[in-house]
Amino acid sequence: NDEQTNYLRHMLEEAKDRCDQVITFKDSTGVNTTQNRYTFNSVIDQNANKFETIQKMLNNMNAQYYFHNGYFKIYQDNDVDAVKVVNQSNCRDIKLTGRNHLPDINTFYVKYNNERKMFKQDVAFAELRDQLNTGMPVVSKEVVMQGITNKQQAERHARYLAESSRTEKEFVEYTAGADHCYSKPGDLINLTHTEDDGKKHSGRILSISGNVATIDGTVELDTTKTYTIYIDNGVNTTDNTITPYNQTLADNTIFETIATVSSTSTNELILGSITGLQSINQDNSDLTAYNRQLFNLVEPDASPTKPYQKEKLYKIISITEIQPFQYQVVVQRYDGDKWLNIDAGYKFGIDITTSSWQSEYTET
Repeated sequence: NDEQTNYLRHMLEEAKDRCDQVITFKDSTGVNTTQNRYTFNSVIDQNANKFETIQKMLNNMNAQYYFHNGYFKIYQDNDVDAVKVVNQSNCRDIKLTGRNHLPDINTFYVKYNNERKMFKQDVAFAELRDQLNTGMPVVSKEVVMQGITNKQQAERHARYLAESSRTEKEFVEYTAGADHCYSKPGDLINLTHTEDDGKKHSGRILSISGNVATIDGTVELDTTKTYTIYIDNGVNTTDNTITPYNQTLADNTIFETIATVSSTSTNELILGSITGLQSINQDNSDLTAYNRQLFNLVEPDASPTKPYQKEKLYKIISITEIQPFQYQVVVQRYDGDKWLNIDAGYKFGIDITTSSWQSEYTET
């Protein structure tokens, strides 16, 4: 029908734009060159059904198809912003599994048809060097990517598989309410929980006066530290771009700023800025502005050892309506920083930026 066609057309267009992103890297002579991120190539097998054929195409761009609310949809693994704040205030029956589990596989071989060798089969590989350096044995996996014909894309795909394997065992399952009615597979969420953190670093805002937010409980924080706060933002057509057919329904749905406290035990957070923060109650003058908006606090640390010292992103894997406006959600840990390694290569134990990688290293 027309609505299904609109969904699929916009999602395919979004996928195409991601594929057409230009990647800059150095070739074997040390010269900067560019290429598109992905190709939409595939091999059509007459014995395969249409869904198998579509999945082969989507594999080349790190994408998957799924059915949601009766519609056929696709989503790509993409470095996008999280769209929802989740904590103990809007979910229950939370179960965390798989943390600190090492990946089962640490070396990936990607077979592809090399366009520079008359499309003969060639191999690119990537490994988790930090895992191998600990004495972990080599455990490899071979993947055949018939739609990839470019060496650099094959190498990026191998690095993608390697980097994604770091968090593939870490899942969270929880039950949520009506605020998840627009959530769908592929959405990224900012999730934390008091049981996970070991202390209260999340909750709901009761009100905001000036730049001081009063929250729904007392927190024990350090007056000498600066925290990062993520707040579930209100949505309107003026400050947000609404894209009902695309992978992300709207942008700027999480507000981020810094926060400090004036005392160690307090229910007031001093926000660094409120510019861009919208009330979820802005369409109802009878409700208190900002009342009941969710927030998560992070205590940034360069070498985090505690759950609350780093933003925790998760990707929705599945969401099922078990009763009217009640949802069973399964999410998987997501590392947005992996794209630096995927696009620019491994860090090999030193901290490098994309620009420094391009100036100091050449492809071999």
